[in-house]
This record gives sequence, C-alpha cells and structure tokens, in this order.
Amino acid sequence: MSQFKIDYSRLTLLLVPSFLRSSRLLLLLRAAIHGVDSVYGLFTINRNDNLFRLSNNSQVCYLEHVLNYKYDQKEHKIRIDDYSAYGTLSYIYWEVNGDGTKDTSNDHMKIYQEPTAASTADDITAYTDNTPILCSEVALATGVTTFNVMIAKTGADVDIVYNYINDTNTTDQAKLTYRRFCALINTYKLAGKKYKIIPYTPKTTT
Repeated sequence: MSQFKIDYSRLTLLLVPSFLRSSRLLLLLRAAIHGVDSVYGLFTINRNDNLFRLSNNSQVCYLEHVLNYKYDQKEHKIRIDDYSAYGTLSYIYWEVNGDGTKDTSNDHMKIYQEPTAASTADDITAYTDNTPILCSEVALATGVTTFNVMIAKTGADVDIVYNYINDTNTTDQAKLTYRRFCALINTYKLAGKKYKIIPYTPKTTT
C-alpha cells in the first residue's frame, strides 16, 4: 500500500527550502536520516515476508510455489508427491469378535497390504506376505509419511539440500540450509502431515 512506501531521501529534500539546498547540507541530512532509513528497510522486508506467508497455505500448489520461489526460482523442479508408507494399501479395519462386533480388548487395527519387504511383527512399514498385521492406532496417527518433497540439482540453492541429503556436503552451512528448508515446509504443512525429502533426477527432454 502507498502509505508504506516512503522515500526518505526525497522527503528530506522536499522539506528543505530551495534556497538552503546546498550539497553539504543535503549530505549532512542524509547522514542524519540513515538510521531511520535502515530501520524502514528492515520493516519493508519483514512486511513483504509476512504478506508472502499470508498469501500461501498448505495446499500442494502453494507449497510447491513457496519452495521453488525460495530455493529454485529458475528451473522450478521442486515438487510434492503423495506417499504411502504401506505401499499399496487395500483396507484397514478394527479387529472383530466371532459375532462381528468390535473387539474392545485392545486398540489395534488390522491392515492388508501387498508384499514388499521382510518385516517384524512391530514394523508397520514392511511385511512378508499379504496377511493382516497388527499395528497400534497411535502408530498409525504418528508414524506415517503422507507426502514426499522431491528435489533435483538445478544449480540453485536447492543443490545444497540435495548434496546434504546425499552426504556429499556435510558442512555446518549445508546443515543450516537443510534445516531452513525443513523449517519452511513445517511452516506451511498441516500439523498432522509428515514428509520425506527425496532427491531425484529430472527426465531430460530431447
């Protein structure tokens, strides 16, 4: 809005009578208002950041836009994909008694899945065959990844995150960039959502 756009150098010039506008006086006044102008610059940056944050939300299209705007403005290769920690999930149901009523003796559910990997009885992300396994309701609520953040090397800031995940750059600066990348995702994602950051190689077009 126009009321937040202030050119202090021009304002200072306009407030000085024309017959007093010597170069020495104007330089002195600009030095005097330097502190105010610097604080105004910080205010403008903070205001723009807040407006940007308010204009986006947790929807996939907005989250992709935010990540690409901050870390890959040129190529826009960061994307969001759906993810299921169970592979192909057929259905979930409460364990029932012989008469068809809900079994209230425990808080477990049965999950049918297609086989993908070896498993232990307590592992909710892998299994040995297409038979029901038991997992707690709490594990279902807290242990499932719901989306992937796919990142590729494009010559932008996202490369630092890419290299950090692949253990090719483990410097403190890379770690800080990675944490800032995660913090940006956490700012916009819904509270119940979990994610994984996965490097990938984009397909080349010929």
